[in-house]
Amino acid sequence: CSHAKLTGPAAILGVADALKSIAMSFTAPTNFFLDDVPSTLKRRINTIQAVCTDASLSSNECAKVVALFTKDEAIADAYTAISD
Repeated sequence: CSHAKLTGPAAILGVADALKSIAMSFTAPTNFFLDDVPSTLKRRINTIQAVCTDASLSSNECAKVVALFTKDEAIADAYTAISD
């Protein structure tokens, strides 16, 4: 099986088609569970509410944790994952 090397306009059109396919995959509806994933703001609110209702934390500790979650979203997501 031999592959012809594309050059010039044919190569550019090939790249354009590939990029169009990639772009369309981002906008096409999916069957993934993306609807189940809350937005960043909703996740942050849920995490902060969970921390603030944790009876084992003092008010001062709660405030520090909320400040940390505000600075680093990944830490807030990790807390939510392990607290479930």
